[in-house]
Amino acid sequence: MAGVQFKNKVLVLGLVAGALAVAYALGLAFSPTNVERRRSELPLLPAFKAEAVNKIQVTNAEGATIEALRSGKGWSVLIGGLPHPASEQRIGWFLDTLAGARRSRLVSSNPDSWASFGVTEEARTRIRLFDSGGKSLVSLIVGRSDTGERGNFVRLEGGNETVLLNKTLGTYVSGSPSYWSHLKFFPDGLAAGSVMRVSVRASLSFADGTSRKLSYTLLRGNEAGRKWRVVEPAGGITLDDKQVDRVASTLADFEGNEFVTGNLATGLTSPSAEILFSTEDNKDYRILIGARSGEDLYYAKVDGGDYLYLVSEWRVREVTQPLVELQASAE
Repeated sequence: MAGVQFKNKVLVLGLVAGALAVAYALGLAFSPTNVERRRSELPLLPAFKAEAVNKIQVTNAEGATIEALRSGKGWSVLIGGLPHPASEQRIGWFLDTLAGARRSRLVSSNPDSWASFGVTEEARTRIRLFDSGGKSLVSLIVGRSDTGERGNFVRLEGGNETVLLNKTLGTYVSGSPSYWSHLKFFPDGLAAGSVMRVSVRASLSFADGTSRKLSYTLLRGNEAGRKWRVVEPAGGITLDDKQVDRVASTLADFEGNEFVTGNLATGLTSPSAEILFSTEDNKDYRILIGARSGEDLYYAKVDGGDYLYLVSEWRVREVTQPLVELQASAE
């Protein structure tokens, strides 16, 4: 009889211990601290789908808004009210950043604290996303960055909670239109090794007082070694192939600093330089260089193209090298 009572006591004690363990575990799981921690680690935008975004509006601290629109499978950025090619890579980075943004911690639910974090109703720095029907998908107020952690304080419009993100949005909300622009003159698949002919006609003056008057044509051979030679003017100049290859690389990857619009004195009706190059698949590309803008920028465009660019002087210099600079050094 005593043995049965002992077994019953052990069983009861075991059940009580198990119940206490369950209660302790539940207490830990549902304690205010742990509930808040799990809540803080949630995605900022749990239902966000990048493919649903059709329009992006990013407003900086000065109130200037950059707008990007999905056009077909690509994106364009509005500059001067007109669509220009947008950087698919940077828009992809931006949307991926928002999709991966998590709440590092809840800072406050009190509207009285909004000013401390830069997320008041009057705050200018905002990110707004819309679908193809114009419906708002995201409307986010971006506040100041945290001094001790990498991330911004943000608040969703219409909500009270200020949260600290695990990511910084500063690159996007402070970026100029050029940050969002695709500024390469020619297709991404254009390879420097496919450039077979380069013709330069130039009468340029630079800010340092130097000038260039050039007229020549270079041709890459099809024979083994694919050596470059001068076909105009005649004179038997021997070229440094690596130097000419560098010019070909700059041409294939030619890129502007920014798009510009408006009625400007570009000088492109009588260009200061024309650089024509041809590829092995018999395609021709021509860069037109116009007047200087400021100290080290030039107006430029693709012949027959729709967009006007400002390009750096160093690029202009690189693709208008005098023959003496391309000449092979004497052994």
